[in-house]
Amino acid sequence: MTRHARNASLLLLFASAAAFAQEEPAAESALAEPDTTTLDDTTLATDSATLPIDQTVPVADAEDVPTAPPPSDEELLQAEFDRYRQLISDGVLDEADSTAKRVIELAIRTSGPDSVETARALSNLGTVQYRMGQYESAAQNYQSAITIIEEVEDRLHTSLINPIRGLGASQLASGRPDLAAQTFSRGVHITHVNDGPHNMGQVELLETLAESRLRMGLIDDAKTAHESIYALNLRFFQSNPMDMVPSLMRRASWQNRTGYIFDERSTYRHVIRIIESSTSKTDVNLIPPLTRMGRSFFYPDRSGIEPYAVDSVTSGELYFKRALRIARESPESDWDILSGALIAIADYNMMLPQSRLVRAKNHYEEAWTLLAENNEGKRKDKLRSEFGKPRELKFFSLPKFAGSATAADRANPDVALREGSIRFSYDVSERGKIANFKIIEANPSEFYDVRRSVIREMRSRQYRPRFENGTPVVTTGLIDTHRFLYKQSDLMALRRQEEAEQEEETQEEPADTEKGT
Repeated sequence: MTRHARNASLLLLFASAAAFAQEEPAAESALAEPDTTTLDDTTLATDSATLPIDQTVPVADAEDVPTAPPPSDEELLQAEFDRYRQLISDGVLDEADSTAKRVIELAIRTSGPDSVETARALSNLGTVQYRMGQYESAAQNYQSAITIIEEVEDRLHTSLINPIRGLGASQLASGRPDLAAQTFSRGVHITHVNDGPHNMGQVELLETLAESRLRMGLIDDAKTAHESIYALNLRFFQSNPMDMVPSLMRRASWQNRTGYIFDERSTYRHVIRIIESSTSKTDVNLIPPLTRMGRSFFYPDRSGIEPYAVDSVTSGELYFKRALRIARESPESDWDILSGALIAIADYNMMLPQSRLVRAKNHYEEAWTLLAENNEGKRKDKLRSEFGKPRELKFFSLPKFAGSATAADRANPDVALREGSIRFSYDVSERGKIANFKIIEANPSEFYDVRRSVIREMRSRQYRPRFENGTPVVTTGLIDTHRFLYKQSDLMALRRQEEAEQEEETQEEPADTEKGT
């Protein structure tokens, strides 16, 4: 984008922001954090000119009342930015969007369109648009911020990192992991130039880079990124291993998603050893890695590293039992920790033969009673979250690609992928099993392999049933949609094949009729 083209677009945004500022948008939830490097934390008073004045009340003569100077553009900018940040914190996204546009207007007025302040304002607008799901608009504003910083500073300046993160996240969310991988790789390179190859600021970028590569089907490249993260943590947190735990837990979750189950268990064992050696063997912080270790036995390893090593679900029982024992006996435990451990071991028993259903039901009921004792606030929210609807316990991902399409095709600009969908309905019994499964619609209908995979996977899934008054109940009328990608050439080939088969059947019918006569 040239400077003149960008300035023209900023002036257009300037005009639209001024008009948009008169609207009163509705509120939505948000999880975003603004770019707080834009302005300082000084909160200014509300502009008195916006307050209503009752003209029926006698006032002093104008000449006796000192006239307050109008706020400067800088003060208005600070006030609007503070308002934007508060709206983001409160989750009022629509109003935060309009306020972010007014911040851009004031930033252009005070510092000009080619300024770091304007770039940061554009980045803030991108943040709220990303949280609203407007990924293309967010990407455009992040890219505009990057372009400004490149011209004002240089192409390797540290202030590029924030909009680069936003741009990559927007590209990833809009289904372009190939572009996201390039963006995140550039961010990693910038951190290396400015802070050295072993800086910890690159960890978040490496994690998102690994996710981008995973979605492209480049599992080995994604694994390399996670190994780099592990090496950085090992180097940086040698003196305090407990600080490594959050990163290691994220690493284990990624290993589970990619089928590296043996690696996942090794990571959890490492976490458990760190906690035991740093605190004690009864620390409540052991409960998450213990229960996740137990859940890892729900799945077979698909990495191909140890093809003959097979573990049964029952192998994970001792980890669930130890987690529950810590939750019951530790003085650091509370209702939240104990209910979580009870639900975890109940879920485990649901995965076993029917002889364990009674044991699972008893643990679920104990957890329900614990959460229902004070049916308000966080307990009420957890009760609704854990028992208000069926929860998947064991499942494998449904096929994301049909025909000859692969994850690598996403990164190939010469391959056009289209989106298909399969809509289906089902019930979940009180035992957590699928019943009355039906395909409602398949579009396009020709990809029978995907349809069969959906049917097979859904019928094999295990759920935690929905509960009412502490008792598991049947849930009916659930509807879901699975989306997948395919090539138009594959669809046309399938249609030609069907037409040929139908034509062949039509040609055979007269002969059969004549023979029968």
